[in-house]
Amino acid sequence: MKNILKVGKLKLWQKYCENQRTKHPLTYLFWECTLKCNLGCQHCGSSCGLENKSQEELSTDEIKNVFASIAKDFDPKQIIIAVTGGEPLLRKDLFEVMKYANELGFSWGMVTNGTLLSTKIVEKMKEAIMSTISISLDGLKKITIGLDVIRMASKILPME
Repeated sequence: MKNILKVGKLKLWQKYCENQRTKHPLTYLFWECTLKCNLGCQHCGSSCGLENKSQEELSTDEIKNVFASIAKDFDPKQIIIAVTGGEPLLRKDLFEVMKYANELGFSWGMVTNGTLLSTKIVEKMKEAIMSTISISLDGLKKITIGLDVIRMASKILPME
């Protein structure tokens, strides 16, 4: 009798999940790719910091498998992945993972504090076919860090 109840619950759960997929299509997926951050802003609600928290993060293969699984169950061309953190640019395999996600059909963008942007990073963004970038203007100093990031970004980001 217990097995019949378990099977019944499983079938109900599967029906519920299928119903959710068809009625509420996945269009926006957030991936908090790292808990490391190079700033530590007071306003931030995240518990991110400079200490090594790599053991709490998914490995390269694990996150690639997650994206592959999602691409199997949903239409990746209808989904944008928003990469957040911590500071995403501190994740060593970020562009490898996101290039793979793009090859699966996902588009993607990133939320960054902008302090690690460089010409080399912008080239990696292009190679991984990143579609959007959001740069936080909040920071440690009242306003100057945001202005500094805007000045730096305007020099290295291509305005097309």
